[in-house]
Amino acid sequence: MESVDLSSHWNLIAKIRVDHEAFVHGRRELSLALRSVGMSANPICLHVIGDTRTGKSTLLGDFVQQHARRITREGMKQTVVYAKIPENGTVKGLLEDLLKALGDPYWYRGSKTNQTHRLLTLLEKVGCRMIILDEFQHLSDKGQRKRLRSTADWLKMLVDSKQWALVAAGLPESASVIWSNRQLRERFYAPIMLPMFDWRNAAERRQFRGILKAFQVQLHPFELPDLAGDAIAIRIYLATAGRVGNLAKLLERAVHNAIEEGVAKIRIEDLQTAFYQAVWYAARFPLAKGPFGEGDDEYRSEVLLSQVVAIANEDSYADNSGEVSVTCDMPVSTEVVQITRERKRFARRAKEALRGTA
Repeated sequence: MESVDLSSHWNLIAKIRVDHEAFVHGRRELSLALRSVGMSANPICLHVIGDTRTGKSTLLGDFVQQHARRITREGMKQTVVYAKIPENGTVKGLLEDLLKALGDPYWYRGSKTNQTHRLLTLLEKVGCRMIILDEFQHLSDKGQRKRLRSTADWLKMLVDSKQWALVAAGLPESASVIWSNRQLRERFYAPIMLPMFDWRNAAERRQFRGILKAFQVQLHPFELPDLAGDAIAIRIYLATAGRVGNLAKLLERAVHNAIEEGVAKIRIEDLQTAFYQAVWYAARFPLAKGPFGEGDDEYRSEVLLSQVVAIANEDSYADNSGEVSVTCDMPVSTEVVQITRERKRFARRAKEALRGTA
């Protein structure tokens, strides 16, 4: 077979955008919140919740890019300020990241009070109307009541001016920061959920197959089996656990392999190879022949569906972020244990909501 130069399509998957109901809803809520700043009687606070690979980063990244910083005669303007909360999960670390995002050359200097004053001054100076804090669950990693209370109080101070909206985004565990302070949680609107699709739900199954169809249309010049067809769609669902991010990883690896081989045709066995190369939990797939093996009835088993989702949930933190754990610089006390239990309960509520069982 003659080799074809397809190298110009290396970033094909990265450029694909597929709208589904939750993604469209999230984008609409972010836009509405931004427009409402300065015209609402209450602080505007949104919480974007989703497990890994459900589309949070894409949703936030697209929105931030849409409102990128710009240079004007009055200086730099930055309508939306984005910061990723560091793994150490402290307000001081968050302040440093926000100051860095705003171009403060001395972002690492000063006390918490001094840095907060500089932050508020810079936010006003650049015309900020929305602050997005990603990886919000890192603020709860310390697991101690005093630190959680201090974090919640600082966030409450940040939003009470009503000059800007606050968007907190993270794993379901991030709910514990908001729930730890009644006054803070009362400032938040209903959470924006980015769910994992459930194949057993007819409406979600249709959405997932619609996403597959939309991907296939945008995968030209590559030829693939009918991804949305009955026989392949269930296998792709099992390979990705219904997560759009996993789907993108699977297809991107298949495309990259095809480009390396100089062929435009991607077969079902190529999807199998890509699965084992790209998906974190592939080695733990319940069937030895993988999700793209021969046969049909085995792949429609509810037991298999449940096993795959459980494995993906169990390993979700290992994909791009460490498992949330309680760490402290003192012996674990009864209070810390109680906070840990509360945090797990809040996370469980959010996870159940994501799966539509709450």
